[in-house]
Amino acid sequence: MIIFLHGIDGYRLKQARDDLIARYRAKHPSGLNISMIYGADRGAIDSLEHALKSLSFFKEVRLVVFNNILDADHAAVLGLLERYHKPDDKECVILATHSDPKPVKANALFSHLINPTHLVRHFELLEGAKLAAWLKREAVARGTPFTAGGLSRFLTLAGTEGWNMINNLDKLANFCVASTRPNGGPSLITATAVEELVRTDVEPNIFEFIDALGRREAEKAYALLYQELARGRDPYYILSMIAYQFRNMLVVKDSLARTTDRAVVAKKTGLHPFVIRKMQSSVSVFSLDELKTTYGRLLELELTTKNGTADLQDQLFAMALQS
Repeated sequence: MIIFLHGIDGYRLKQARDDLIARYRAKHPSGLNISMIYGADRGAIDSLEHALKSLSFFKEVRLVVFNNILDADHAAVLGLLERYHKPDDKECVILATHSDPKPVKANALFSHLINPTHLVRHFELLEGAKLAAWLKREAVARGTPFTAGGLSRFLTLAGTEGWNMINNLDKLANFCVASTRPNGGPSLITATAVEELVRTDVEPNIFEFIDALGRREAEKAYALLYQELARGRDPYYILSMIAYQFRNMLVVKDSLARTTDRAVVAKKTGLHPFVIRKMQSSVSVFSLDELKTTYGRLLELELTTKNGTADLQDQLFAMALQS
């Protein structure tokens, strides 16, 4: 049996994949009959052959999860599937995925995977009422429902790409949960909160600010910080965004020192390949020690400002001027 999940909406695709894996683990708790393969890995073909030829422990159904299957050698994968896996095989389930913003070019492996005899789900970006309904469910799952105005504003500002929307939704949920309601009711995501935390130009400015720090461009770093504060951006939000980016940069820098393959780095760090691609220019202007030092300063700054021993806005400007 083959299950094939593919499409441009990488976040919902990952959700569906993780749900299927969780249901498999609940039914087959030994964990001995599940294989995880990544198409970009050099050993992907050998891993697939080993998984297909292996015998099951405890007479459980085997699950072979092949992530981004179209990144592997098409002919080799197709040859192994045709040789070792029959369409009516109920003892081995192959869960194959592929997510890419570019349309898939017609090829023999893709044609095999979308065969009507297989279970196939195509994940396009959601729009309109379907997108609104999905966002409502995601917000409720986080314990922070949208108000009507909050949802409308979020749909206007957050775009339609799944990973970006979820990152913004997580940010809003954390903010709203921290803002405890006096009556003990659920924390609501309002239009005001969305206006405060979700902006289409937040990430570019944060990346520019970080680049300016790395290139020792104090004047530019100061100007970018001033622009964000002049727009009414909360200093604590700016600090959290900078700290979040430096933490990711530290992880990516360390991983890139071991391999330049973005797909492998994505797997090891848990970050989306798009995020890694955007981050590489910023990472390149810092040494690993500089990233560690700066991230440590940011954590210390967060602690001292929360304790009231330092003014956060002044400290952020001091950081910009010291670059």
